[in-house]
Amino acid sequence: DAVELKPNEYFMVDLIGCNVIKENGEVLGKVTYFDKFGARFVATCKDINNKEFMFPFLDDILVEVNVDKKFIMVNDKFDEVRAWE
Repeated sequence: DAVELKPNEYFMVDLIGCNVIKENGEVLGKVTYFDKFGARFVATCKDINNKEFMFPFLDDILVEVNVDKKFIMVNDKFDEVRAWE
């Protein structure tokens, strides 16, 4: 019963649990939740050591978002915007 999404739009709840991976296949962590700061969503994730990191959900760093296969692929610009808690 949800509204129909446009291309490159997602329900944040569907992104919870997605793996965050780099283009080279390196798994960086898994999305645990989203916050909204102003007009921008920020994803909070946990890496394999259970350490939290955050990144803004920006088109500039997103390569592919695949809800069905549960992954978010990011490019090398990701390293410039990732913040550790």
